[in-house]
Amino acid sequence: GRKDEDGRNGIFHVLEFITILLFLSGVTDLALAHSYAGDDVAMRNVILLGIAEAAGLFAFARLMYHFYPEMNRLLLADMEFMLCIGFVVLMRLNYRHALRQYIIIAAGLAVSMFIPWLIHRIKPIRKTGWICGVAGVAALLVVYIHGSITNGAKLSMKICGLTFQPSEIIKILFAFFIAGILYKSAGFIKIVIATACASALILILTISRDLGMALIYSVMLIAMIYMASGKIRYVLIGTGAGAGAAVAAYNLFSHVRVRFNVWMDPWTDIDNTGYQLTQSLFAIGTGNWFGMGIGRGKPTTIPDVEDDFIFSAISEESGLIFGIILILVCLNLLITMLLMVGRVQDSFFRIAGMGMAVCYGIQTVLTIGGGTMFIPLTGVTLPLVSNGGSSAMATLLLFAVLQGISLIRMDEIYEGTSHLKNEKVKKEKPEKKEKTENKEKPEKKEKTGKKNKEPRESKRRTGAGAATNEESHAEAGNEGAYREESEYEEDTSYAGDADDVEYDEEVSDEEFIDEEDDEELSDEDRDPEAEADTDYDDEDEYEDDDEYEEDDEYEDDEYDELMAKKAQLPKT
Repeated sequence: GRKDEDGRNGIFHVLEFITILLFLSGVTDLALAHSYAGDDVAMRNVILLGIAEAAGLFAFARLMYHFYPEMNRLLLADMEFMLCIGFVVLMRLNYRHALRQYIIIAAGLAVSMFIPWLIHRIKPIRKTGWICGVAGVAALLVVYIHGSITNGAKLSMKICGLTFQPSEIIKILFAFFIAGILYKSAGFIKIVIATACASALILILTISRDLGMALIYSVMLIAMIYMASGKIRYVLIGTGAGAGAAVAAYNLFSHVRVRFNVWMDPWTDIDNTGYQLTQSLFAIGTGNWFGMGIGRGKPTTIPDVEDDFIFSAISEESGLIFGIILILVCLNLLITMLLMVGRVQDSFFRIAGMGMAVCYGIQTVLTIGGGTMFIPLTGVTLPLVSNGGSSAMATLLLFAVLQGISLIRMDEIYEGTSHLKNEKVKKEKPEKKEKTENKEKPEKKEKTGKKNKEPRESKRRTGAGAATNEESHAEAGNEGAYREESEYEEDTSYAGDADDVEYDEEVSDEEFIDEEDDEELSDEDRDPEAEADTDYDDEDEYEDDDEYEEDDEYEDDEYDELMAKKAQLPKT
């Protein structure tokens, strides 16, 4: 209702206010750090870029709220929080990278404004699954053939001087591709086809030595198959196949063996292969619970800190408490996504949304887990926080698609509510019509079967007539038998076809409807007067059986008996 809407708006505005406040506090702290260092140019650049970033995020949130009032606002608020943290940390680590990241994110936000509308309005998108699959395979093949090598893997390619990593964008196409295969049916044959097609993409990533992305695609496939089929055995089979693939990768690729050995014991080769991971652990430990303060730590001693170890830099200068808060925000994002897509009735978007939500979750786990020695290093970035234009653009588009799915979910809720209202109206109308018919023609209900009950008023009148007959017998003596005969004839004429006439005269329409309501009440709901009237109902059933089933036989026997008594009476 209106109160729930106001409550959601209030929570959204509070989260947005906290996010902007934290961001401005971080920018101010960073600017003061540069001021103390005597670098006035850096201080001025940080302040200007911080204002531009805050204004851009605030404008984006206002526009999204204006054009998509039914969007998932918690998803938007958490996304703004992650972007703010990423901006502050990147400005601290490398101003040039922060400026480039800001330009890419600004472009990504501009494109993201239209994605929810496309997802919400363009219905033929369900038929583009195979197109997305073919485009993804073609792009990965181009990277494998013409791509540049980064840290021993072919990850990126240059077009017009711009370097980007196609495998990040293809994650979204991959989700649409698998959903397009499985959304109509998730039988064994369909699952085999989806697995075979996905294996082609994963194989290309494997031979390109982009094993971290290959792992993400594999987990996405397992999650989408489970969402489509609902069978846990496919998850177990996929997990077993993934374990076998990990063993094969360990034996085939030397850099996988190096990373695994470093994860097992980084201290034996601390100056060479274990240097990156050990510096990450030193940074987290140095920051302690509350951190050393922005600009006062030494996170730049970690190689590739702005890409793979951004969480360690945050923990060193902002503290473990803030690092835990960041993890909780990421977890909240994942839970929000899973709850949202799990409630969508459209199977295509439910499956695709599940793949995208799991993609975000597994990428976050791989980055934070690798930097904290929880799992081996994989070389993937923390979404919306780490440096990387392709990763930031792909994540923004992924969030925009999920916002479009949330709009579809809201449409389903409104349609379901209106459908329930229509069903309620349809159920009420026949009842009213039936009561009207019964009200106009109650005599038809009295003749429908053998055990139809006589009207209550008519029964009471019959009982009163019987009491009058007994009084006449007591006063008249022997003449009572003759009068009993006449009274019986009158009673039988009343109990016969005259019922309809007496019913029409004595029983009103309101009493008839009240009698039906009394019959529908349970024993606990009956009042004392209604309980007393049940005796009449029992007598009605008995008399109905006598008068309708053996009416003719009864009248003949009684008439003969009375005529015999009349002949025995003395004549006066």
